[in-house]
Amino acid sequence: MKPAIEPISDKIVETLREDIYALRLMPGEPLNRKALQAKFNVSSTAVRDALQALSSEGLIAIHPRARTIVSPIDLEEVRLSAILRLSLELEVVEMACRMEEDIGPEFDAILRAQASALEIGDFGKFSQLDTDFHRGQFEAVGMLPLWTLIQTRSSHLNRLRRLNLGEAGNAQLLLDDHKRIVAALRRRDAGEAKSILREHLTRGRLRMAKFQQERPELFL
Repeated sequence: MKPAIEPISDKIVETLREDIYALRLMPGEPLNRKALQAKFNVSSTAVRDALQALSSEGLIAIHPRARTIVSPIDLEEVRLSAILRLSLELEVVEMACRMEEDIGPEFDAILRAQASALEIGDFGKFSQLDTDFHRGQFEAVGMLPLWTLIQTRSSHLNRLRRLNLGEAGNAQLLLDDHKRIVAALRRRDAGEAKSILREHLTRGRLRMAKFQQERPELFL
């Protein structure tokens, strides 16, 4: 269970999380509390709460009376969270195909926004929209608590996903997958939707060995 944090700490958490995902903060890099206080113009309590939240996500390691550092990517956590997400999201897609209502126009808006983000190379925005897309499927079938459960275990998986986005052509593949998933859902073709989703969610994991070989400093 994540610790409760003050609203002012939320922005610190979001900023540092994005810096870790985008590799602006590298594994092993120290986080100086006084420097963070000055950067965000906040109290020591706000910084403490933010760091505790990031620690609960596994993104940083807090060593008492020593340094606080960015954690490496834990591939075992990646595997576990990927299995959890795939299992639950396949069931959600099945449920979505059985709904009486069509999925809403908000998915089309997300696809357009993703195309715009891709055009200008804004992978941070693209990634957030990717999250919105998948979260929206859970919300559409009334299973948002399951999405929240997935996110409690997905920090390391999300880091790998961001690495995957940086590979040439991969973001376009993900966007094309999203379009195909929406089309299959609107046809009520559960088999096709699940097949596309399985490929979509496992594509990045298939590159784990490649990333580990090319960037060993990022991994546990």
